[in-house]
Amino acid sequence: RRPVLTALRPGTPPRLAALLTSCLSAEPAVRPSAAQAAVELFNAAPAESVALASICDPAADITRRIRAAAVEAPQAEPRGTRKLLRMPAMIAVGVLLAVAVIGVGATWATRRSPAVARPVAAGSPAPPSRQPVTASLGTVPTSPGATPTKVGSVKTSRSSSDVVTASNSPKVAAAGLLQALVDARALAYLTRNSALLDLVYAPGAKKAEVDRANIAAALKNGGTYLGLSYVIGDVMYLGGTATSARIRATILTPAYQTGQPDGRELRHPKETLGPCVFSLSLTVDGWRIMSLTVPG
Repeated sequence: RRPVLTALRPGTPPRLAALLTSCLSAEPAVRPSAAQAAVELFNAAPAESVALASICDPAADITRRIRAAAVEAPQAEPRGTRKLLRMPAMIAVGVLLAVAVIGVGATWATRRSPAVARPVAAGSPAPPSRQPVTASLGTVPTSPGATPTKVGSVKTSRSSSDVVTASNSPKVAAAGLLQALVDARALAYLTRNSALLDLVYAPGAKKAEVDRANIAAALKNGGTYLGLSYVIGDVMYLGGTATSARIRATILTPAYQTGQPDGRELRHPKETLGPCVFSLSLTVDGWRIMSLTVPG
């Protein structure tokens, strides 16, 4: 049996009171269904004004900060867009690096370009090698026609130049000093340049005039020396002053050939001359030969 609604709580809203009355009615037709009752109950509730929370409310403050941060935060670009933008940048950087490397390589190759090799015809014989030759100090050419020299290349190192100019060379480096001087004489015969004899002889040396005459005859008659060289050995310092020195040594002249103006070639055997005495004089340019005394 349904309870009888005798009294409602004071202040109950009229629509809610009507809903309660219909729900407790004894007549089934009057009673609403559960869904209708829920709708009527929702509509019967009085609307109340929303009380805004204080600005000091922690929850409200947190909410406000979250919303502000969400508004200010930039929207992240999609991952695909970033990849598309990054790829052209990487390609551009790679191209710039390649251009820089090519430019540096081209500059280096231009500055250090190797010598161009000249093609050689197949089957052509290799050029004959020239032996370094020098003119012997112990023997003097006897005639312009038979004894002009063609001398091979003679290389004088920087250390040899230092030996020639050092004031104490006759005492500490006599062999190197004499070898440098006779090599310079060989170079004069090689180039047939009598001016190079100034690197060999001191001013006033009589032997210098003989060599100049021989070189002049070689230029005039076209004679040559082939394979002429000499080696200084058995060197001994005999004494001297600050500007002069006497050194004893032997002169070895290996076998060589002389080219004659008529086209003939004369062979000369190996020869050893000595001991000879070199008289040296110190000039403003270094040590030079003043005279040479040979045995006999």
